[in-house]
Amino acid sequence: MKILLITLHSQNNNFGSVLQAYALYTYLEKQGYEVEVLDYRPFYSNGITSIRRFFTKIAANMLFLIPYLIRSRRFETFISTQKLTRRYSSYRELEAKPPVADVFLIGSDQVWNTEYHCGNDNTYYLKFVHSPNKLSYAASLGRKIEKTAELVKLKNRLSDFKAVSLREEVSVQQLQEIGMTQARYVLDPVFLLDREHYRQLERRVNAENYILAYVIQKDPFMEKVITMLAARLHKKVIQIGGFAKKCQADEIVRTAGPAEFLAYVAQADFVITSSFHGTAFSLIYQKQFAVVMPPTNRLRVENILNSAGVLKRVIHTPDDLAIVDQAIDYSEVQPNLNRLREMSKHFLNDALSECCVSK
Repeated sequence: MKILLITLHSQNNNFGSVLQAYALYTYLEKQGYEVEVLDYRPFYSNGITSIRRFFTKIAANMLFLIPYLIRSRRFETFISTQKLTRRYSSYRELEAKPPVADVFLIGSDQVWNTEYHCGNDNTYYLKFVHSPNKLSYAASLGRKIEKTAELVKLKNRLSDFKAVSLREEVSVQQLQEIGMTQARYVLDPVFLLDREHYRQLERRVNAENYILAYVIQKDPFMEKVITMLAARLHKKVIQIGGFAKKCQADEIVRTAGPAEFLAYVAQADFVITSSFHGTAFSLIYQKQFAVVMPPTNRLRVENILNSAGVLKRVIHTPDDLAIVDQAIDYSEVQPNLNRLREMSKHFLNDALSECCVSK
């Protein structure tokens, strides 16, 4: 049975997007399915969503041209390990000549967040598909939806899906409350693979005795926390992700691809992050870590912390920094994640089995 995976597989050289797509692709292949990733790269997939953003990005890429080229090559090399369809650059192109598959599976990341272009793109609601075998695995709305009309619109868009699962429990509850009782909560795809699998993907880096700072965007409070954390733990700080300086760091890594990112997490003594996938991989690698909530779309980070039973790892004020002196006991965390991991696999395997029957 052939599965077409539709997700944010190459989003703007984003570690989390690329790794969640890889994880779901790899898990499905391990189950014996033929899998292909829709190589859909509309104008917004490179992060250029406005004229101002275009010029900002061009300036940054020119300023850091060599790191940009190295990073891009590393991302494309990693993405190319998966079987991709021909490249599509617009929904119209996709609708005119869609790929053929037995099952069409919407993958994870914030594909249904209507504050982003992807959440308003019919591609991620499979409107180009004429098949009864439409599924979603760990799709994300990214936030709690305040307007009932928006939830109803989403429900209508998904009315012909055979099975629907989402990455945030609040989103599941909201959809169930308006009658979409089949909606289910599952873990992000990165949790479908274990630490040992990711260890095989790492490209070792020359770094030790450091705090890894994976910061979504520059934030004065996060900067203050990182400076205090470095003094408290007596370690240097390595910043990863993007080109801009986002904190007081001893080193800024601008050339990392997914394999290097995994190595930096693996070798870190401590991780400080505002990223969902920074949090997810800290849990997978069983790292000591702390989170400063991002200014927007906090729901996804809160959800995984709550699911793992480590919500207390959030730093809200400088006084909360004392939590770093309390080690995370992974003998308590792992049973929570293992239970949810098995539940997630069960949902996906059952949904695909239903498609095999109706094929």
